[in-house]
Amino acid sequence: MKLAWRVVAVVVAAAVGSLGCGNGQSPKAGASAPAQPTNASIPLPDWAPEDPSREFLRAARVLKPMPTELLDAGARGDQTRAATIDKFARVWPASYEFFGTLTDDQMKRFLSTGQIRIPVKDLTIAQKTALESWFSAWQRAMKGTDDEDFLVDLYKAGAERDLSNVEAGFDVQAGHMVHVKFWVKQPDGSVQQRCAEFACM
Repeated sequence: MKLAWRVVAVVVAAAVGSLGCGNGQSPKAGASAPAQPTNASIPLPDWAPEDPSREFLRAARVLKPMPTELLDAGARGDQTRAATIDKFARVWPASYEFFGTLTDDQMKRFLSTGQIRIPVKDLTIAQKTALESWFSAWQRAMKGTDDEDFLVDLYKAGAERDLSNVEAGFDVQAGHMVHVKFWVKQPDGSVQQRCAEFACM
């Protein structure tokens, strides 16, 4: 789905959204930017692609997989729990891919401050492609739910069609939870936030 720049709805499903996006300053995450990773040197989660890209491996070097028990709050019964975990696990690889497209300077900034915000219009070609893939992965995983279209939610939050008033990036909340996050600037200068958590620090 080309982002024409359509924005995806980030009404994060109840299981994940209950932790919230937060409005305060992100905690510091102190580490240095990762070097070029190799598959053999990085433990990969069960849901990792069979042949992970360089971007995925770069993210896996910095991030820890989301513990599935954190999704239990929104699940009732084994089948619902399994379905909830499966839904989000289908988005996590795309989240890692997007995270792995950060430049070295952006990665350093994220690791030192716990947050990176990039105007959508300033994303690199690789970052725009990864973000489009993320929106598509979200839509496929959430099909048939109230949270199916992330772009619609961004529009409802005040995003322009070309996302010219939107910043995309990553944020650390609660000390260790990593989110794909969007900041939508309003006409009065205030900001609406939408996010989806996908990993830990």
